[in-house]
Formats: sequence, C-alpha cells, structure tokens
Amino acid sequence: MFEDCFGQDSKSKAPRERKLGLRQNDLTELIRAWVRMSEAEQNDFKEKYGHIADLLLVHVDKNILKETFEFWDPSYCCFSFQNIYLTPTLEEYSVLMGFELKHLMKVYVRQNSFKPWIDKLSKILRVRTEDIEGYVKMNLGKACLTMDFLLRFIREHLNEDVEKISLALAINGLVLFPMFMGYVDSEVVHFFERVQKGSINPIPSVLAETIRYLNFYGHNMNESLAGCAQLLVIWLKGHLVETKKYFDLSRKEPPVQHFCEAWV
Repeated sequence: MFEDCFGQDSKSKAPRERKLGLRQNDLTELIRAWVRMSEAEQNDFKEKYGHIADLLLVHVDKNILKETFEFWDPSYCCFSFQNIYLTPTLEEYSVLMGFELKHLMKVYVRQNSFKPWIDKLSKILRVRTEDIEGYVKMNLGKACLTMDFLLRFIREHLNEDVEKISLALAINGLVLFPMFMGYVDSEVVHFFERVQKGSINPIPSVLAETIRYLNFYGHNMNESLAGCAQLLVIWLKGHLVETKKYFDLSRKEPPVQHFCEAWV
C-alpha cells in the first residue's frame, strides 16, 4: 500500500524470529452477562458503546499473530510483506468498533487529573468510594481495580442501567486495554469517564495503543503483547486470508459478528 513511500535501498530494521506471548483475560462471566441481556438492552448498549461487546466472542488466533508478528516493522509502523506494506487505519477500526469516524480531534490525552480515579469510578457506578478501596491493588507502581469487583458488581445489578456501564468498563479494561491480567488499570477509568461523557472519540486511542505495543515489542523483542488482540486478529484475517465472502469492511452489517460466524 505504501510502496512509493520507501526507497529501493531502504531496509527494514524489524528483528526476525521474535517470540510472542499473548496475555488473555478469562472473559467467561462477561460473555454470560452479555448474552443474558435482552435484544433491546444489547441494542441500547451498542448505541452508546459501539460493537465492543461483540469482541468478547472473538477467538484470538494465536497462530496468525505469531506468524505475522515478525513482519511488523517498527521503523515504519506497518507490516512489511516483501513489497506490500499494511497497517491498520482509523477508518477500519471505526467500522470494527461500530463508532462513527467523527470528532477525531477529541482524542484522549493522559494527564494528571485533579480528581482521583476512585472518585470518578464511584460516580460512574454510583457507589461509595469505601466500597471500592478494598478492591484496589498496585501493579508495577500503578493502581488497578480487580476484575472480581466488576464481575461481582455486574452480578448484583442485573437488568439495571449500571450493569451495562460496568460491563462496558470491564470490556475497556480487560479487552481493549488489557494492561494487567485480572485488573483494570486506573488510567482506563479516566479514559472511560471521558467516553461516558462523549467528550472523546475512543478509536484513535485503541489503535494508537495497539501500534505502540507493536512498536515497543518490535524493538525490545519482549514475549508479551498488550493492546486489543481481538481487533488485530480480525484486521489481519480480513486482509491476509481469503474471507471476502464472510468478512468485508464495506458491509453495513457489524463485521465482528460476521467474523465470529465465519470463524467458529
């Protein structure tokens, strides 16, 4: 796609034969919470948060990730297959996530918040901060919320609006930005609060985080990959595998659902 951007003498600095480990949370209870919702509740969820719940049902094909990972070139932020260069785009991720590609200037920027993340979380979930503090743990110097808190919260608030909110937060922290296994990074709470208010477009952050990790592990040859593996698998198979009759980004129907149906 970007052949003209590279000179004939340009050489990829991407290291070869890298190992890739995949950190995956157990999403079983989140899937149960999603499938037991009525069609009306699911449609209401998608209206606000896009198709992120469909990602719960995506099987992460570790083989395609391991086979293609060595072709990621951090020098140019793309997959380099001989004379073919591919990289995920905002347009493609907007279709996959079910968000309109608008307000792209409303990008989330990490900053020191004057309001503690626990206070924001208590307001989002409508609980006391004291009810949250017992489920806060430190990971590598970062405050995190245990997955158990959100799972318990979802079970205790079935068929309530706050159930959908807590499910969306859990998907953001455990699927879109899985920093620590079994925990939701406190930074995700700041991010999710902005999503709730509609003050940011989440697509650039999700895509940027994936590319950032691909670059980081490309340079450091680490054995782990964070970022949303589900979206990356769909994107890779949509481009590299003959799946046009099953999966087409130009279709009006949700492509993640078609992907799940085609790759059961």
